[in-house]
Amino acid sequence: MYEFSKLIFSICLLQKGPQDIAYSVLLFRFTVAIYALISFMILILSTNWWLALLQILIGILLTLVFTWLILSFTHKIARFNQTATALFGTDAMINFFAVPALASLAIGMRAELASLVLIGLMAWHLLVSGHIFRHALNTNLFFGLGIALIYILGSYWVMTTVFPQIVEVR
Repeated sequence: MYEFSKLIFSICLLQKGPQDIAYSVLLFRFTVAIYALISFMILILSTNWWLALLQILIGILLTLVFTWLILSFTHKIARFNQTATALFGTDAMINFFAVPALASLAIGMRAELASLVLIGLMAWHLLVSGHIFRHALNTNLFFGLGIALIYILGSYWVMTTVFPQIVEVR
């Protein structure tokens, strides 16, 4: 597991790509479970457990459907397992780094610093997702970033439509 964590971190640093992940259904399921666990830790700070689980389930489905559609459209569906594993693994790692900042915001400590950290992590997430899509689609980073932006904005739109309390100002 240590080697897999190093690989995911290398993808987050744009040194490796999804093609470096071994094709494994077990590894894919494990990565989705870790993503769900870390997402639950984050969401439980601002909502109840039922809504947190529902948001996680919808988030997983959005990632799976978008990845499958984009890879099907480009006739690269054989890359689905590794691409989805990379997306969930890197998202889990970046979310893990966001936990302290989100906890600080939840208790009202150092809001300015926490907000800056979160903005940096969101930019990093966009860059890493673009990097993954670049490799999965065998294209350039600019195109990969465009796909990642569509994916992230589309996911945000769906989540805020289904869960309008996400955008409530407190």
